Amino acid sequence: HGTGGTLLGMHIVNMCLSIATLGAYHFWGKAKIRRYLFSQTTFAADRFAYHGTGKELYRGFLKAMLVFGIPYFSLGAAHTFLALPVWLDLLLQALAGLVLFLYVPIAIVNARRYRCTRTSWRGIRFSFRGRTWDFLKLYFRGWFFTVLTLGTYYPYFQTQRQAFLHSHTYFGNQR
Repeated sequence: HGTGGTLLGMHIVNMCLSIATLGAYHFWGKAKIRRYLFSQTTFAADRFAYHGTGKELYRGFLKAMLVFGIPYFSLGAAHTFLALPVWLDLLLQALAGLVLFLYVPIAIVNARRYRCTRTSWRGIRFSFRGRTWDFLKLYFRGWFFTVLTLGTYYPYFQTQRQAFLHSHTYFGNQR
């Protein structure tokens, strides 16, 4: 039901506030955009609602930076600050890649869980009940076979990822 002009105006204001706050407002702007989009989306004559806040998004970003960002950048930049043997530098670069590779599926699951728990329709909340470990196994297996088959497995892998996310998403207590 929303209009492109309203959404464009919100994006412009969010961009200006993000620039003025050196990026800090980004999370509050993102929550405002989601709230607008969800409130303008109708299914069976009722609109969706988004209950997330910029503060929650900001906290999630800080947690991700602590758990993954600091190790990733530390491992990746070690050669810049330390005189390391080539083999150790390569090992640290590989570990940095592994940290990044681990981050992506964990971020996918946690983002899905967050968005679902902050979305409602007719006053009933959505939820995501998939286990991170199960998604990690699917993710590693999928990339292994994608590389092994020179990419031909990727569409099947993509379908498996979406099936996992959808099959563990609930509306109230209904899958």
